Amino acid sequence: GAAWGCPPAVGTVEECRDRVRQFEKLVVFSVKYGLEDSFDYEGMVAGGSQFQKTCRAVDRGLRALGAPCLVLGNEGCDRCKKCTYPNAPCRFPEEAHCSLEGFGILVSEVARQAGVAYNNGPNTVTYFGAVACHPGLLEA
Repeated sequence: GAAWGCPPAVGTVEECRDRVRQFEKLVVFSVKYGLEDSFDYEGMVAGGSQFQKTCRAVDRGLRALGAPCLVLGNEGCDRCKKCTYPNAPCRFPEEAHCSLEGFGILVSEVARQAGVAYNNGPNTVTYFGAVACHPGLLEA
């Protein structure tokens, strides 16, 4: 309830499902980040921030192709220090991404279905994103 990229601002699970179902494919991607140890909170935050930047880069690249798509990222958006929610519109709607979890998507299940490792071993953290798109977008 504190950001445009998270519930309740993203809509109900049903509304989110309908937004994703406008597309025919869901392409899952992930990045594994190394940690100093299993309690390396700063490393987890740094990895999460880097993954947000990756999601924005993926989105910019796909938008440049001109095809409609929906990029979902990890956790909540970190584009602004302080989100305008709920008092004003998002400052950067093209750069803010909703989270997979915020859309009601169970990341561990999506990873299993995609054949992607959800847990990559000790001293690592893995963040997931997805691109909802139509066939042919990623072949361009």
